[in-house]
Amino acid sequence: MIKFFIDYRISWLIGLPLIIVTYSLVNTYTSYHFLESDLTFGLFPYKTGKDFFLIRIITPLAVYLNATLISQIFNHHNFIEKNTYTSPLFYLILMSFFEGFYSLNSFVLSHTFFILSLSQYFKINPSKESKKLIFNTSFFFSIGACLSPSFILFFPFVFFMILVSRPFLIREMAISFLGLIVPLFYVYTSQYFNGETSLSIDLFPPLITPNNLYVIFFLAFIVFCLLFFSRLSITSRIKKPTIKLRLQFKILAYWFFIGIVSIVVCFILKKGFMDLSFMIIPTVFILTYGFFHKNKSRTYYILFYLLFFFSFIKFFV
Repeated sequence: MIKFFIDYRISWLIGLPLIIVTYSLVNTYTSYHFLESDLTFGLFPYKTGKDFFLIRIITPLAVYLNATLISQIFNHHNFIEKNTYTSPLFYLILMSFFEGFYSLNSFVLSHTFFILSLSQYFKINPSKESKKLIFNTSFFFSIGACLSPSFILFFPFVFFMILVSRPFLIREMAISFLGLIVPLFYVYTSQYFNGETSLSIDLFPPLITPNNLYVIFFLAFIVFCLLFFSRLSITSRIKKPTIKLRLQFKILAYWFFIGIVSIVVCFILKKGFMDLSFMIIPTVFILTYGFFHKNKSRTYYILFYLLFFFSFIKFFV
């Protein structure tokens, strides 16, 4: 099965919707993930009842959009020398462990804007004027943070990303700052017109507790093994990476780091786990490399199929 996603674009176009539908049907049959009574969207003052019929239509479209954006970033920015479509496949498999895959919530929507932010950032050219891309990077990151408020703490990280790829320019920093505050200004304005006179920001909303912690721990173990073999493949395949590719890996490492910090901070303050799905974004860009390891590819295939089948078995655990 995986061979088709490695080499053929048609498998991505047809296979991913089929996988989304299959996961959704199995979840409907087992009722493993329930729709929340009210769907909230972070700081944005909107709520949607669980019986709103569009939710069942919009949710798979949002997940498919995220997977498509990841595929576009991976192939357009030459993470590997050939086009391959396993990154969106990994995204779907890993997201199937979280409620946002089945019921539209703020986390899956924040993924959309975080991925868009990453897409805009990778287009920045160090030698060309990039004010529009810098604004878009900050603007999309801010919307994602408004949907997942704990990531507002990482606004300074956006400035750091820009400084990694470009020299310090006050004008560009001001543009980035403007992109960050525009969504927050909209949130404040919306709350004001709803009768709230002060900006209310809860950086750590109620936790989304996994249905089965043992499932999450086993998932983390498999993903760790996959990342280990992917790292070996990256080391063996890329002896002298280009400056652009080295920068892309560095930014993904930083994204992975802020995900870990968010989880630790939330665990300390809330005494529980926040939604772990943010970690999927930087992870799926790395996992594809494991399929191209010369000596360990067979082991990697076994781990992949173990993850794939476990993503269905968990419905019945």
